[in-house]
Amino acid sequence: MRVAILQRVCTSYRVPLFQQLSDDPEIEFKLFIGANVPDSKVKNASDLSGINFIKLKSFFVKLRGHYFPIHTNLIKELKRYQPEVIICEGESNFFGYLQAIIFKILFKRNTKLIHWCFIALPGEDVSKKQIIASVKSFFRNFFSGFLLYSSYSKMRLLQIGGVPEEKMFVATNVGNTEKLIKAYRECSFSKSESRRQLGLCDQFTILYLGTLDRNKRPELLLELPRSYDCLRKYNFVVAGEGPMFSYLESEKKRWELDNVYLVGKITSEIFSYLNAADVLIIPGRGGIVISEALAFGVPVIVHQADGTEYDLIKPGETGIILGNGAIEDFKNAILSFSNLPIEKLEQIKILCHQTVLSEFNSQNMVNQIKIAVNTVHSIKM
Repeated sequence: MRVAILQRVCTSYRVPLFQQLSDDPEIEFKLFIGANVPDSKVKNASDLSGINFIKLKSFFVKLRGHYFPIHTNLIKELKRYQPEVIICEGESNFFGYLQAIIFKILFKRNTKLIHWCFIALPGEDVSKKQIIASVKSFFRNFFSGFLLYSSYSKMRLLQIGGVPEEKMFVATNVGNTEKLIKAYRECSFSKSESRRQLGLCDQFTILYLGTLDRNKRPELLLELPRSYDCLRKYNFVVAGEGPMFSYLESEKKRWELDNVYLVGKITSEIFSYLNAADVLIIPGRGGIVISEALAFGVPVIVHQADGTEYDLIKPGETGIILGNGAIEDFKNAILSFSNLPIEKLEQIKILCHQTVLSEFNSQNMVNQIKIAVNTVHSIKM
Protein backbone atom coordinates (compact mmCIF):
# COMPACT_ATOMS: atom_id res chain seq x y z
CA MET A 1 0.00 0.00 0.00
CA ARG A 2 1.35 3.41 -0.99
CA VAL A 3 0.95 6.05 1.75
CA ALA A 4 1.77 9.77 1.57
CA ILE A 5 1.95 12.12 4.55
CA LEU A 6 1.69 15.86 3.91
CA GLN A 7 3.38 18.06 6.52
CA ARG A 8 4.55 21.66 6.59
CA VAL A 9 7.98 20.48 7.74
CA CYS A 10 9.61 17.51 9.46
CA THR A 11 10.55 18.73 12.93
CA SER A 12 13.30 17.01 14.91
CA TYR A 13 10.83 15.33 17.28
CA ARG A 14 9.02 13.75 14.29
CA VAL A 15 12.17 12.16 12.82
CA PRO A 16 11.92 8.78 14.68
CA LEU A 17 8.28 8.39 13.65
CA PHE A 18 8.96 8.98 9.96
CA GLN A 19 12.11 6.84 10.03
CA GLN A 20 10.08 3.91 11.36
CA LEU A 21 7.37 4.44 8.75
CA SER A 22 10.05 4.56 6.03
CA ASP A 23 11.46 1.24 7.26
CA ASP A 24 8.11 -0.51 7.68
CA PRO A 25 7.85 -3.51 5.30
CA GLU A 26 4.05 -3.44 5.23
CA ILE A 27 3.60 -0.05 3.57
CA GLU A 28 5.34 2.09 0.98
CA PHE A 29 5.73 5.49 2.60
CA LYS A 30 6.73 8.96 1.43
CA LEU A 31 6.76 12.26 3.34
CA PHE A 32 6.02 15.52 1.51
CA ILE A 33 7.39 18.64 3.22
CA GLY A 34 8.35 22.23 2.39
CA ALA A 35 10.52 25.09 3.61
CA ASN A 36 10.81 26.34 7.19
CA VAL A 37 7.91 28.53 8.32
CA PRO A 38 9.06 32.19 8.71
CA ASP A 39 9.25 33.77 12.18
CA SER A 40 8.45 30.44 13.77
CA LYS A 41 10.01 27.43 15.47
CA VAL A 42 8.32 25.23 12.85
CA LYS A 43 11.49 24.12 11.07
CA ASN A 44 12.87 21.02 9.41
CA ALA A 45 15.28 18.90 11.41
CA SER A 46 18.91 19.27 10.37
CA ASP A 47 19.22 15.52 9.77
CA LEU A 48 16.46 13.73 7.84
CA SER A 49 18.48 10.64 7.01
CA GLY A 50 16.53 7.38 7.02
CA ILE A 51 13.31 9.10 5.89
CA ASN A 52 11.79 8.65 2.46
CA PHE A 53 10.83 12.25 1.75
CA ILE A 54 10.56 14.90 -0.92
CA LYS A 55 11.10 18.56 -0.09
CA LEU A 56 9.13 21.03 -2.19
CA LYS A 57 9.63 24.72 -2.75
CA SER A 58 7.23 26.81 -0.69
CA PHE A 59 5.75 30.25 -0.49
CA PHE A 60 3.64 31.53 2.38
CA VAL A 61 0.33 33.29 2.88
CA LYS A 62 -0.07 35.26 6.11
CA LEU A 63 -3.54 35.06 7.61
CA ARG A 64 -4.54 36.31 11.07
CA GLY A 65 -0.89 36.61 12.08
CA HIS A 66 0.07 33.07 11.00
CA TYR A 67 1.99 31.84 7.97
CA PHE A 68 0.32 29.12 5.90
CA PRO A 69 2.61 27.36 3.40
CA ILE A 70 1.76 26.49 -0.16
CA HIS A 71 4.04 23.76 -1.47
CA THR A 72 4.58 24.18 -5.19
CA ASN A 73 4.26 21.15 -7.47
CA LEU A 74 2.62 19.11 -4.69
CA ILE A 75 -0.20 17.88 -6.94
CA LYS A 76 2.33 17.06 -9.67
CA GLU A 77 4.37 14.96 -7.21
CA LEU A 78 1.25 13.22 -5.89
CA LYS A 79 0.33 12.31 -9.47
CA ARG A 80 3.78 10.82 -9.88
CA TYR A 81 3.63 8.89 -6.59
CA GLN A 82 -0.02 7.76 -6.92
CA PRO A 83 -0.75 7.19 -3.19
CA GLU A 84 -3.66 5.04 -2.11
CA VAL A 85 -3.89 6.86 1.23
CA ILE A 86 -2.91 10.45 2.02
CA ILE A 87 -2.53 11.62 5.63
CA CYS A 88 -2.90 15.39 5.82
CA GLU A 89 -1.61 17.58 8.64
CA GLY A 90 -4.32 19.74 10.23
CA GLU A 91 -5.48 23.28 9.51
CA SER A 92 -1.97 24.72 9.92
CA ASN A 93 -1.28 23.02 6.57
CA PHE A 94 -4.65 23.98 5.08
CA PHE A 95 -3.36 24.51 1.54
CA GLY A 96 -1.66 21.11 1.73
CA TYR A 97 -4.84 19.19 2.41
CA LEU A 98 -6.71 21.39 -0.05
CA GLN A 99 -4.31 20.21 -2.78
CA ALA A 100 -4.80 16.61 -1.58
CA ILE A 101 -8.56 17.05 -2.05
CA ILE A 102 -8.03 18.47 -5.55
CA PHE A 103 -5.75 15.53 -6.40
CA LYS A 104 -8.40 13.07 -5.21
CA ILE A 105 -11.24 14.72 -7.14
CA LEU A 106 -9.40 15.30 -10.42
CA PHE A 107 -6.80 12.53 -10.65
CA LYS A 108 -7.38 9.54 -8.32
CA ARG A 109 -10.86 9.31 -6.90
CA ASN A 110 -10.24 6.06 -5.02
CA THR A 111 -7.50 7.68 -2.90
CA LYS A 112 -8.50 7.81 0.76
CA LEU A 113 -7.76 10.93 2.82
CA ILE A 114 -7.02 10.98 6.55
CA HIS A 115 -7.04 14.21 8.54
CA TRP A 116 -4.32 14.33 11.26
CA CYS A 117 -5.47 16.96 13.73
CA PHE A 118 -6.24 18.34 17.21
CA ILE A 119 -9.91 19.26 16.52
CA ALA A 120 -9.97 21.64 19.52
CA LEU A 121 -7.85 22.60 22.52
CA PRO A 122 -8.95 22.32 26.17
CA GLY A 123 -11.00 25.32 27.15
CA GLU A 124 -11.50 26.41 23.54
CA ASP A 125 -15.11 27.30 22.73
CA VAL A 126 -15.55 26.37 19.06
CA SER A 127 -19.15 27.59 19.15
CA LYS A 128 -17.85 31.18 19.15
CA LYS A 129 -16.15 30.61 15.80
CA GLN A 130 -19.15 29.68 13.71
CA ILE A 131 -17.71 30.63 10.32
CA ILE A 132 -14.47 28.71 10.94
CA ALA A 133 -16.44 25.79 12.35
CA SER A 134 -18.66 25.70 9.25
CA VAL A 135 -15.62 25.70 6.94
CA LYS A 136 -13.98 22.87 8.90
CA SER A 137 -17.23 20.91 8.87
CA PHE A 138 -17.47 21.25 5.08
CA PHE A 139 -13.92 20.00 4.48
CA ARG A 140 -14.34 17.08 6.91
CA ASN A 141 -16.70 15.55 4.35
CA PHE A 142 -13.74 14.82 2.06
CA PHE A 143 -11.93 12.68 4.65
CA SER A 144 -12.41 8.96 5.17
CA GLY A 145 -10.70 8.94 8.57
CA PHE A 146 -9.39 11.15 11.36
CA LEU A 147 -6.07 10.54 13.06
CA LEU A 148 -6.44 12.37 16.37
CA TYR A 149 -3.72 13.74 18.65
CA SER A 150 -5.39 12.50 21.83
CA SER A 151 -8.47 10.88 23.32
CA TYR A 152 -9.51 14.43 24.25
CA SER A 153 -9.52 15.30 20.52
CA LYS A 154 -11.74 12.29 19.88
CA MET A 155 -14.14 13.38 22.60
CA ARG A 156 -14.38 16.88 21.09
CA LEU A 157 -15.00 15.49 17.59
CA LEU A 158 -17.76 13.26 18.97
CA GLN A 159 -19.31 16.33 20.60
CA ILE A 160 -19.21 18.28 17.34
CA GLY A 161 -20.86 15.38 15.54
CA GLY A 162 -21.07 14.43 11.90
CA VAL A 163 -18.26 11.86 11.96
CA PRO A 164 -18.87 8.18 12.87
CA GLU A 165 -16.70 6.93 15.73
CA GLU A 166 -15.34 4.09 13.59
CA LYS A 167 -13.58 6.71 11.45
CA MET A 168 -11.65 8.07 14.46
CA PHE A 169 -8.19 6.80 15.42
CA VAL A 170 -6.14 8.10 18.36
CA ALA A 171 -2.35 8.33 18.05
CA THR A 172 -1.33 10.26 21.16
CA ASN A 173 1.04 13.00 20.02
CA VAL A 174 4.47 12.66 21.65
CA GLY A 175 7.98 13.97 21.07
CA ASN A 176 11.23 12.15 20.47
CA THR A 177 10.79 10.01 23.57
CA GLU A 178 13.34 7.48 22.31
CA LYS A 179 16.07 10.11 22.51
CA LEU A 180 14.98 11.17 26.01
CA ILE A 181 14.72 7.59 27.26
CA LYS A 182 18.25 6.86 26.01
CA ALA A 183 19.60 10.00 27.69
CA TYR A 184 17.76 9.16 30.91
CA ARG A 185 19.32 5.69 31.04
CA GLU A 186 22.79 7.03 30.30
CA CYS A 187 22.62 9.86 32.84
CA SER A 188 24.91 9.09 35.76
CA PHE A 189 24.38 12.32 37.72
CA SER A 190 22.06 12.83 40.66
CA LYS A 191 19.69 15.80 40.72
CA SER A 192 22.01 17.57 43.15
CA GLU A 193 24.99 17.09 40.83
CA SER A 194 23.03 18.37 37.83
CA ARG A 195 21.95 21.45 39.76
CA ARG A 196 25.50 22.26 40.77
CA GLN A 197 26.68 21.86 37.18
CA LEU A 198 23.99 24.29 36.03
CA GLY A 199 24.72 26.83 38.75
CA LEU A 200 21.42 26.27 40.56
CA CYS A 201 20.91 26.08 44.29
CA ASP A 202 20.54 22.50 45.48
CA GLN A 203 16.84 22.65 46.35
CA PHE A 204 13.46 21.57 44.97
CA THR A 205 13.34 22.72 41.33
CA ILE A 206 10.38 23.69 39.16
CA LEU A 207 11.08 23.82 35.41
CA TYR A 208 9.31 25.64 32.58
CA LEU A 209 10.39 24.52 29.12
CA GLY A 210 9.02 26.20 26.00
CA THR A 211 8.50 29.35 23.98
CA LEU A 212 8.03 32.54 25.96
CA ASP A 213 4.76 33.91 24.62
CA ARG A 214 1.43 34.93 26.10
CA ASN A 215 -0.58 31.79 25.44
CA LYS A 216 1.93 29.73 27.44
CA ARG A 217 1.80 32.01 30.53
CA PRO A 218 5.50 31.79 31.51
CA GLU A 219 5.07 34.83 33.78
CA LEU A 220 3.43 32.49 36.30
CA LEU A 221 6.88 31.19 37.25
CA LEU A 222 7.72 34.68 38.52
CA GLU A 223 4.33 35.35 40.07
CA LEU A 224 4.47 32.18 42.18
CA PRO A 225 7.61 32.99 44.23
CA ARG A 226 6.65 36.68 44.31
CA SER A 227 3.21 35.89 45.75
CA TYR A 228 4.07 33.11 48.20
CA ASP A 229 6.97 33.27 50.65
CA CYS A 230 6.84 29.49 51.05
CA LEU A 231 7.99 29.14 47.43
CA ARG A 232 11.05 31.37 47.84
CA LYS A 233 13.05 28.35 48.98
CA TYR A 234 12.58 26.61 45.61
CA ASN A 235 14.27 27.06 42.22
CA PHE A 236 12.10 28.31 39.35
CA VAL A 237 13.86 27.70 36.04
CA VAL A 238 12.48 29.28 32.87
CA ALA A 239 14.11 27.73 29.80
CA GLY A 240 13.21 29.10 26.39
CA GLU A 241 13.21 32.17 24.19
CA GLY A 242 10.47 34.34 22.77
CA PRO A 243 8.83 37.77 22.82
CA MET A 244 8.30 37.79 26.60
CA PHE A 245 11.94 37.25 27.58
CA SER A 246 12.74 40.96 28.13
CA TYR A 247 9.57 41.44 30.17
CA LEU A 248 10.37 38.46 32.39
CA GLU A 249 13.93 39.69 32.84
CA SER A 250 12.75 43.14 33.98
CA GLU A 251 10.18 41.62 36.36
CA LYS A 252 12.81 39.35 37.89
CA LYS A 253 15.01 42.37 38.62
CA ARG A 254 12.08 44.46 39.80
CA TRP A 255 11.00 41.93 42.41
CA GLU A 256 14.54 40.72 43.23
CA LEU A 257 13.66 37.10 42.55
CA ASP A 258 17.03 35.46 43.13
CA ASN A 259 15.50 31.98 43.00
CA VAL A 260 14.22 32.51 39.43
CA TYR A 261 16.62 31.51 36.65
CA LEU A 262 15.98 32.80 33.12
CA VAL A 263 18.32 30.58 31.11
CA GLY A 264 17.14 31.37 27.56
CA LYS A 265 17.16 28.82 24.78
CA ILE A 266 18.70 25.45 25.64
CA THR A 267 19.70 22.68 23.23
CA SER A 268 22.14 20.02 24.40
CA GLU A 269 21.63 21.16 28.02
CA ILE A 270 17.99 20.03 27.99
CA PHE A 271 18.94 16.68 29.53
CA SER A 272 20.77 18.38 32.39
CA TYR A 273 17.82 20.65 33.14
CA LEU A 274 15.34 17.78 33.03
CA ASN A 275 17.58 15.78 35.33
CA ALA A 276 17.83 18.74 37.73
CA ALA A 277 14.07 19.28 37.82
CA ASP A 278 11.66 17.80 40.35
CA VAL A 279 8.56 18.87 38.45
CA LEU A 280 7.69 20.45 35.09
CA ILE A 281 5.03 23.14 35.05
CA ILE A 282 2.90 24.03 32.01
CA PRO A 283 0.86 27.14 32.93
CA GLY A 284 -0.70 27.59 29.46
CA ARG A 285 -0.58 25.85 26.09
CA GLY A 286 1.94 23.10 25.42
CA GLY A 287 2.06 19.44 24.53
CA ILE A 288 5.19 17.74 23.22
CA VAL A 289 7.12 18.75 26.33
CA ILE A 290 4.80 16.60 28.49
CA SER A 291 6.03 13.34 26.96
CA GLU A 292 9.63 14.61 27.02
CA ALA A 293 9.47 15.37 30.74
CA LEU A 294 7.80 12.07 31.61
CA ALA A 295 10.40 10.16 29.58
CA PHE A 296 13.02 11.70 31.86
CA GLY A 297 11.09 10.80 34.99
CA VAL A 298 9.76 14.29 35.69
CA PRO A 299 6.08 14.65 36.73
CA VAL A 300 4.02 17.43 35.15
CA ILE A 301 1.65 20.08 36.52
CA VAL A 302 -0.71 21.38 33.85
CA HIS A 303 -4.01 23.23 33.46
CA GLN A 304 -5.09 23.35 29.80
CA ALA A 305 -2.33 22.29 27.40
CA ASP A 306 -3.23 20.60 24.10
CA GLY A 307 -5.33 17.64 25.25
CA THR A 308 -2.55 15.04 25.28
CA GLU A 309 -2.26 15.57 29.04
CA TYR A 310 -5.41 13.46 29.50
CA ASP A 311 -3.63 10.46 27.93
CA LEU A 312 -0.12 11.03 29.25
CA ILE A 313 -0.73 12.05 32.85
CA LYS A 314 -2.07 9.73 35.51
CA PRO A 315 -3.47 12.24 38.04
CA GLY A 316 -1.79 12.01 41.41
CA GLU A 317 0.87 9.66 40.07
CA THR A 318 2.71 11.10 37.06
CA GLY A 319 1.36 14.61 37.43
CA ILE A 320 -1.59 16.83 38.21
CA ILE A 321 -4.18 18.23 35.81
CA LEU A 322 -5.67 21.35 37.38
CA GLY A 323 -9.34 22.10 36.86
CA ASN A 324 -8.63 25.76 37.50
CA GLY A 325 -5.63 27.75 36.26
CA ALA A 326 -5.50 30.08 39.25
CA ILE A 327 -2.09 30.81 40.74
CA GLU A 328 -3.06 29.30 44.09
CA ASP A 329 -3.90 25.99 42.44
CA PHE A 330 -0.42 25.85 40.91
CA LYS A 331 1.08 26.72 44.30
CA ASN A 332 -0.82 23.90 46.01
CA ALA A 333 0.17 21.43 43.29
CA ILE A 334 3.86 22.34 43.69
CA LEU A 335 3.64 21.93 47.47
CA SER A 336 1.91 18.56 47.09
CA PHE A 337 5.03 17.27 45.29
CA SER A 338 7.65 19.11 47.33
CA ASN A 339 6.24 17.78 50.60
CA LEU A 340 6.52 14.14 49.50
CA PRO A 341 9.30 12.00 51.00
CA ILE A 342 12.29 11.26 48.78
CA GLU A 343 11.26 7.60 48.46
CA LYS A 344 7.86 8.60 47.03
CA LEU A 345 9.46 11.04 44.59
CA GLU A 346 11.73 8.23 43.35
CA GLN A 347 8.70 6.00 42.80
CA ILE A 348 6.99 8.76 40.81
CA LYS A 349 10.15 9.23 38.73
CA ILE A 350 10.20 5.54 37.79
CA LEU A 351 6.47 5.50 37.04
CA CYS A 352 6.75 8.56 34.75
CA HIS A 353 9.56 6.93 32.80
CA GLN A 354 7.81 3.57 32.54
CA THR A 355 4.56 5.18 31.32
CA VAL A 356 6.30 6.65 28.28
CA LEU A 357 8.53 3.63 27.75
CA SER A 358 5.62 1.20 27.58
CA GLU A 359 2.73 3.24 26.20
CA PHE A 360 3.68 6.52 24.54
CA ASN A 361 6.43 6.56 21.94
CA SER A 362 7.00 6.69 18.18
CA GLN A 363 6.32 2.96 17.78
CA ASN A 364 2.93 3.39 19.42
CA MET A 365 2.16 6.22 16.97
CA VAL A 366 3.30 4.05 14.03
CA ASN A 367 0.98 1.24 15.15
CA GLN A 368 -2.01 3.57 15.39
CA ILE A 369 -1.23 5.18 12.03
CA LYS A 370 -1.10 1.74 10.39
CA ILE A 371 -4.44 0.77 11.95
CA ALA A 372 -5.97 3.98 10.58
CA VAL A 373 -4.44 3.47 7.13
CA ASN A 374 -5.51 -0.19 6.85
CA THR A 375 -9.02 0.50 8.09
CA VAL A 376 -9.59 3.47 5.82
CA HIS A 377 -8.04 1.70 2.83
CA SER A 378 -10.54 -1.15 3.19
CA ILE A 379 -13.57 1.18 3.02
CA LYS A 380 -15.63 0.61 -0.13
CA MET A 381 -16.13 3.68 -2.31
